[in-house]
Amino acid sequence: MQLSAFNVYVPGFPSPGETLVYNTFSAGSVVLDDGYLAGLRQGQLAAGDEELATEELGMLVESRAAEEKAFLAWLRTVKEDTRTVSALVSTSYACNLACTYCFQEEIMSGKTMSPATADATVAFLAGRLLAVRPERLELVFIGGEPLLHPHLIERIARGLGPTCDELGVRLTFQIITNGTLLTPELVKRLRPLGLDLVQVTIDGDECSHGVTRVDKKGRNTFQATWAAVLACAPLVPVAIQGNYTEANLHGFLPLLERARRDGLTAAQVPRIKFKPALASLGTPKDAGVDSCTWSHSRPDVQLALGDAVRAFGFRSHDHLDLGPCAIHQINHYSIGAEGLLYKCPGFVGKAEWATGSVSDGLGDRHRQLNRLANTRECGPCEYRPACAGGCIATQWVAAGLPEGQNCERAYFDSVGVDVLKRNYYLDTLDPAEAQAAIAALPGRTELPRPPALPVDGRPSERLIQIRPRAADKETRP
Repeated sequence: MQLSAFNVYVPGFPSPGETLVYNTFSAGSVVLDDGYLAGLRQGQLAAGDEELATEELGMLVESRAAEEKAFLAWLRTVKEDTRTVSALVSTSYACNLACTYCFQEEIMSGKTMSPATADATVAFLAGRLLAVRPERLELVFIGGEPLLHPHLIERIARGLGPTCDELGVRLTFQIITNGTLLTPELVKRLRPLGLDLVQVTIDGDECSHGVTRVDKKGRNTFQATWAAVLACAPLVPVAIQGNYTEANLHGFLPLLERARRDGLTAAQVPRIKFKPALASLGTPKDAGVDSCTWSHSRPDVQLALGDAVRAFGFRSHDHLDLGPCAIHQINHYSIGAEGLLYKCPGFVGKAEWATGSVSDGLGDRHRQLNRLANTRECGPCEYRPACAGGCIATQWVAAGLPEGQNCERAYFDSVGVDVLKRNYYLDTLDPAEAQAAIAALPGRTELPRPPALPVDGRPSERLIQIRPRAADKETRP
């Protein structure tokens, strides 16, 4: 037996003379004495070592060849999974906001899905359910802004109900929204149809949110968004996502403070994910972080934000989980407002990347793109199970052809060890002790806060968000 190719090592932790070992394939971890680990590296095996070879740990494997075969078999099950059919449905290429970093900006034509296309979407997905016979149908509705046309969400969900009931398929759906049009009345209407989560994007508090998320007239949308979250969180789980830039980062700690002060709970808000506003796909070049990947987007800030989310009693996202995503799954379908089918959300609205239509069905290109989305170009990288090549759609759109990976090795190298230390404390200590141990880790980044009010109590000019007039930018739909 030999050490796994998917092991990540954290030497000198949790104590000198010890090494924390984490396996990205099994997601198991163990602390080994350095002398013992040195023996394993030299092939010195002893009685009891078989415990490290269990499926739960996977630190030792029969051979690298056998492990690679097992990894490829697992990736194939991800690609060919028939337990779940999933679809992302864009009901329109229109939005009531003018966010500075919108990754869909270049496809925002204003086009809205017609009732006939909505019905064709129902027919297409019902056909896939009959062909695949899954246990679950999971939908995500996006726009632009999907709540500009909630009747389309209702029409599609209601239309799929009879087929799901007939086949015993559990139908659930989520809505990704800017929150300004979200109401308790709408939630109450959609809950019986399968709505199980709403994701609302909030870029910090009222001071920072207005830097990046404004309406067509340049007005701050925080108050409307936050009011909707507070009104709807008791009715449906509301996940919060925030996209940070250097200009709005100062508002994220105050947002967490406000969430706790306003009485939101971890049950009502099951996930808070703060991530960089990546300049990818259709994002304007002057938006947020000038990067197509996570690797050049201040990983130290991402860790600090995750620490803050947990310190306020909420659940952050898994910083090591970047894939495999929808592009790898044969039974995922992204559907555009015009009725075209795409391999993953990254292609929606780009007709040249379509793989069929809801009217005519799937073309051969759907399976072809799935087959091309592999980790062959990743070589022996130990992070392949947690990444699977990164956001491949970004790479393919940029290159204009389906070749290459969007390597996130630099991201994992910069945050991997620090994330594993945090996870170790969270897994082995009670919450208060874990937070204290995390706070004591060296090299933690201090998050900025808004500038303090001057002595005379008048607002600082730095807190007044001034947006360029429409004439200074291209007109948005």
